[in-house]
Amino acid sequence: MNGSRYALVEFYAPWCSACKALQTEYLIAAAQLKYTYNNEAVIAKVDADSTAEGQALAARFNVTGFPTLIWFVNGRPQPYTQNPGKQQDRSDLVFWVVSKTDDITRALTDQVCLGRCPLKMRNDARALECAALLLLTHRLLLLCC
Repeated sequence: MNGSRYALVEFYAPWCSACKALQTEYLIAAAQLKYTYNNEAVIAKVDADSTAEGQALAARFNVTGFPTLIWFVNGRPQPYTQNPGKQQDRSDLVFWVVSKTDDITRALTDQVCLGRCPLKMRNDARALECAALLLLTHRLLLLCC
C-alpha cells in the first residue's frame, strides 16, 4: 500500500451486482476524501475473482463474498464495520475513513459512537452530522479564543 498508514480496500468480482452498485459510490468517496478532505488514506480495489493475484490476496485476507471492504492500519487488516450487511454509499465510506484518520474527528466521533451525543446515534453516517457540528464548534472556539 505504498507505505500509507491507512487504506480501505474493496475486494470485488466483475460479475457481482452489489459490487457494480458500489462502484460509483466508491469512486465518488475516494474523490471526496482526496480533494475535499485532503485525506491521505489509500482507497483501492482488488479484482478478487478474475486474476490470480487478486484471488491470492482474497485468500490471504479470508474474503468469502463480494464486495468485501477491509480497513488496513499500518498494513494490518481490520474489519470494516460501518453499517454491516447494508449497501454502502459515499457518506458511509467517507464517514468511516475520516472518523478513523482525522484526530479531531476521531475523538468527536468516538464520543458520538459511544453514546455521549444527545442524539444517541451509533456508528452510522448520520453520526457524521453530529460529529461535524461538534467539530465546527471546536474550530470556531479556536478562532475566537
